Amino acid sequence: MFLKYYEKLWNTTNINESQLEYNSADYLHAVITLDELEKVLKLTKNGKTPGQDNINSELYKYAPEDFKLRLLQFLNNIYRENRTPNEWRNTVITPVFKKGDRREPINYGGISILNTCYKIYSKILNMKLQNYSEVFDRNTKWIPKGTVMHGSNVFLQIVK
Repeated sequence: MFLKYYEKLWNTTNINESQLEYNSADYLHAVITLDELEKVLKLTKNGKTPGQDNINSELYKYAPEDFKLRLLQFLNNIYRENRTPNEWRNTVITPVFKKGDRREPINYGGISILNTCYKIYSKILNMKLQNYSEVFDRNTKWIPKGTVMHGSNVFLQIVK
């Protein structure tokens, strides 16, 4: 009984798809702007451990304008082609002790050390999704109270 109820609830689309397509074209398919890059660089913390490429965040953050423009072009090529560099798929996982017996692996948590450029790109994508979700929220105020849309349906509509 619960399964049927939630299948019906989660597989129901309660949004105006043409409006969603229009908004996703505006927010998600637009190129990465220099303003977006600058915002992310400004928020990037100094002194963080670099990834396998050994390039720290300060290099990107305090780089000259022509370097940032080339970085922007590089990030837009990735964004348009929807293909990330193979190097970004590698990470170094460092175990960090939490509590308990140091001889037990379960008492450690893993921290992923990622390339800084990948972190910058991810933050830009996150910012784009946040901007889109704010517009999406404003455009779905008309959904009747008590209507729930499953997150996976929202995500699928966003990426269409």
